[in-house]
Amino acid sequence: MNHEKAKRLCIFDIGNVVLGDIDMLEAVSERYQLPYDQLKEDYTHYLYPMMDGVLDVELYIRHLSFLFNVSLPNDLFEVTFNPFVVRGVAELISTVRDTGVRVVAGSNTFAPHEKVIRKMGVFSLFDRVYLSHHMGISKPFPGFFSSVMEQEGYQPGQVVFVDDLKENIEAASALGMKGVLFHQAHDTVEELSRHILA
Repeated sequence: MNHEKAKRLCIFDIGNVVLGDIDMLEAVSERYQLPYDQLKEDYTHYLYPMMDGVLDVELYIRHLSFLFNVSLPNDLFEVTFNPFVVRGVAELISTVRDTGVRVVAGSNTFAPHEKVIRKMGVFSLFDRVYLSHHMGISKPFPGFFSSVMEQEGYQPGQVVFVDDLKENIEAASALGMKGVLFHQAHDTVEELSRHILA
């Protein structure tokens, strides 16, 4: 590792924690007049393979074009993805980092969304970023958390994990990490204070 070892590590999810309005399916449905329920059902079936990096996103978009008999652009999931930075979260991350805690991102995503998020400058909030499609595994599978801890050089008891999904928190907690369920920045900083900021 090329960083001075901090005593603790904090892993932040990105979607619905750092970024809001991450669901682009409504935009896809409206723009191309696709039936939303059918689109969502199909997308849900293929989502984890895309997030795990085993299904090429452009290949899936071609599948959608065939399924709905419509011509869809290869950058479909990029041009319809318009998230915003959740109020107060950048300050929350900065506060945690200022205490000497190492802060990384650990997120389920895929290449088109990574491109948008990178352009937004969000990754600069963190000491390092771990994305599922590069790792070949996604949350809530234990291997995701184990891989991050191994690369960072921390034991579960030294790690706090912040996420908006209960199943991800439960998976991290089962490994011995401290899970913090995200609701909003103000509430989260209070809970983090009890674990790493005090």
